[in-house]
Amino acid sequence: MKFCYVSLLIIALTMAGMQHAFPQLATSPWPMFCHDLEHTGQGFYRGPETPVLAWSYLTDEIVDSSAALDSAGRVYVGSEDNNFYSFNSAGALAWSFVTGDFVASSPAIDSSGRLYVGSRDKNTYCFNSSGSLRWSYTNGPIFSPLSIGTDGTVFIGSDDNALYALGSAGTLSWSYLTGRFISASAAVGYDTKIYAGSFDNNLYALTSKGGLSWSYRTGDGTISPSISTNGRVYIGSLDNNLYAFNSTGSLVWSYTTGAFVESCPALGFTGIIYVGSEDNNFYSFNSAGALAWSYTSGDYVDSSSAIGVDGRLYTASADNNIYAFNANGTLLWSYGTSDSIWSSPAIGSDGRVYTGSNDNVFYAFAGPPLNYINLSVNPVPIIPGSIATFAYSCDFSNWDYQGDPVDIYLAAIKDPKVSDGPSTVSDALGGGTVYLFGRHLVPYRYNGTVREPTFRNASFPPLPTAGLVSIPVPAISGLAGNYVFATAFVRHGTAAFVRTDLPVENSNLFTIH
Repeated sequence: MKFCYVSLLIIALTMAGMQHAFPQLATSPWPMFCHDLEHTGQGFYRGPETPVLAWSYLTDEIVDSSAALDSAGRVYVGSEDNNFYSFNSAGALAWSFVTGDFVASSPAIDSSGRLYVGSRDKNTYCFNSSGSLRWSYTNGPIFSPLSIGTDGTVFIGSDDNALYALGSAGTLSWSYLTGRFISASAAVGYDTKIYAGSFDNNLYALTSKGGLSWSYRTGDGTISPSISTNGRVYIGSLDNNLYAFNSTGSLVWSYTTGAFVESCPALGFTGIIYVGSEDNNFYSFNSAGALAWSYTSGDYVDSSSAIGVDGRLYTASADNNIYAFNANGTLLWSYGTSDSIWSSPAIGSDGRVYTGSNDNVFYAFAGPPLNYINLSVNPVPIIPGSIATFAYSCDFSNWDYQGDPVDIYLAAIKDPKVSDGPSTVSDALGGGTVYLFGRHLVPYRYNGTVREPTFRNASFPPLPTAGLVSIPVPAISGLAGNYVFATAFVRHGTAAFVRTDLPVENSNLFTIH
């Protein structure tokens, strides 16, 4: 079980305040429009179960930008009052920067924590997280959300009809001229191709050097694409269609809605596609293009969706509402603002959902109650030899922990009784196969005797924290199955669990192929 012990080791050491030992810990995996550079919308955290407003901030104009969030809980968003804003996790304004025109573009954050955003004043701006300006680059008016490739390249669609690729220092790497403006966000596929829609009616697939690989002409302007793990490209068009292409540009299927499709398709963990249309409907399709379900709102749906790690999704409509759905299409909740919503929701590591509204307000909705530690694994099937990403968040305020030493027990449980939440010891050990990890980090199958804690006499700060861990999964056989990660904390020198009522915390269920 090398896979499990490495994963749990990294998570435990991170909680133990030893982040410096693991440079692979990401501040966040390039948070941007629709979450990631493939624009899947797939998040690592659970969103709110009820529409409780945590905080809001009134700007001087509409907020149609979508937020980007870093691992420290800072929130970044633009407004048509010409400002780019930064808030702390409590909703207090940290800083703002006045551009020369409105900021409808959605920001992106690179792996070093630098921020990038475009403005209608024809500039792309790069900031440090403190708000100091690093550089700006002048091209055309920018409405499109920005994207960042894994090598740090910043992709910008512009109203001067070009797609720009800038290095992290603000120098031009290349540009590609289309026939009309680009107001949508480029996506980067697993094949390193850059996919961009233009109002010249084409979807373009470009090489990493900016050369044309292929293009496909639709009946009207195309919007932001998204890309699945198998390379399939999904994109909406003003010809009322949602299109699905394979990575070579061949049309796989299309579905005609009753009006423009300006929403970026979101891709569910089980291969489901979610997209809104200006015919007032929010649609769900299977990977073959068959309609799974739809929901009719009171006005057009241009907002794109954010998907929680539990499969719930969050979107918005011009009927003034933000909506939360279960994966099967049942409405979980809705919340009415005072005007249309064009902004796309984003889910933070605190479980909050953030969105702007045309009522000039930026909203933060309270996340679900934290367990003392939430462990989340992206439930896309994990394949040995690939890179897997794990998310954790801690809240020590509800379990009387003051930093006293603890012994930490780590386990991987196959076919568990409990997932995604706290558990009793009997339920944890009464599931399927249990692998415990000793102090030498050697996993052994549980046989009724706990030999030793994984970490003895450990101490870490009693503060809320959150982060992501990306690790390679060993390419070995015998791992296939459904698992959770489990943690338990015992006060050092005693037999007392820190959390006496529910001492074990299990991650969400995930699959190894």
